[in-house]
Amino acid sequence: MNAMLKSLSCFMLWAAAAWPIAPAHAQSPAPAKAPVRFIIPLPPGSAQDAIARRLAERMSTVWSQPAFVDNKPGASGILATDAVVKSPGDGSVLSFTMASTITIAPHTFRKLPYDPLRDLKPVIQVGTTPLVLVVNASNPARTLKEFLDNARKQPGKVSFGSFGNGTSAHLLGEELNLKANTKLLHVPYKTVATTDLLGGTLDSIISDFGSIRDFLRPPAKLRALALTGDHRSPDYPDVPTFGEQGYPSFDPMVGWVGVFAPATLPDAQVERLAKEFSPVVQGAEVQEQLRSFGYESSGLTGNALRQYVKDDYARWGAIAKAIGLELN
Repeated sequence: MNAMLKSLSCFMLWAAAAWPIAPAHAQSPAPAKAPVRFIIPLPPGSAQDAIARRLAERMSTVWSQPAFVDNKPGASGILATDAVVKSPGDGSVLSFTMASTITIAPHTFRKLPYDPLRDLKPVIQVGTTPLVLVVNASNPARTLKEFLDNARKQPGKVSFGSFGNGTSAHLLGEELNLKANTKLLHVPYKTVATTDLLGGTLDSIISDFGSIRDFLRPPAKLRALALTGDHRSPDYPDVPTFGEQGYPSFDPMVGWVGVFAPATLPDAQVERLAKEFSPVVQGAEVQEQLRSFGYESSGLTGNALRQYVKDDYARWGAIAKAIGLELN
């Protein structure tokens, strides 16, 4: 009997040593065998590029596998988005992109090589940022009402600068013309319009907070009159929303960045990716990066995100149609 017990004990010790014990915090398997590419439609150095790189860095740790940013600027994001659409649906290629390429470009370009609602699957919305109407600090207008009242007295002479024709800033300004019965003069820029606003060449610009935040700090050289979104920015609590000032339809007209996958990636893998991204997007490192560029962390996924994208697509499309925007 003693010999039998001794043999059983030896077997149990051997089995315990041979059987692998799962770590308490096992890392998620990578979405593909190859390194994961985040294709972004902007050059290195942009705010969105910095956010994408931080996200890729954190996901590399989650997956125990390299993830890197692949910059493909040009053609208003069409080149980068098309590359993702045509990539293999194995999770090795993902899109880190902005609202403009998904929900605005289809209404400003006559023909795209893809349908963003059909050929891409949203994985996660990483962050949102309001659009802001800004004037020079020397401008006598202290409120949106005062600015618009002055514009009505000078039809076609009060200007606003934007990121370019057919961009969210352009469409927002034209929507403001329709809703406020003004004739603000649109001046499109391929680069930042802030210099001309500071120099007095422009009367106003529509921008994101990230591009003008340094000029709003004391001693402020610029003044923000209104922002989109349904709440005030925690970093600029004195700036009222358009909604607070009588234009509630402007609340949803915010910029955002998110991760998309090619439509050929199975839904189960998209859902798994969303679960893996969520704690990283909500984590302190990514949230700090987002906030430094004027974004707020979102983390929207699943059906809620799919509906959000559809609504955003319809919203910008309606504005483009209302102003009779000529397609490129």
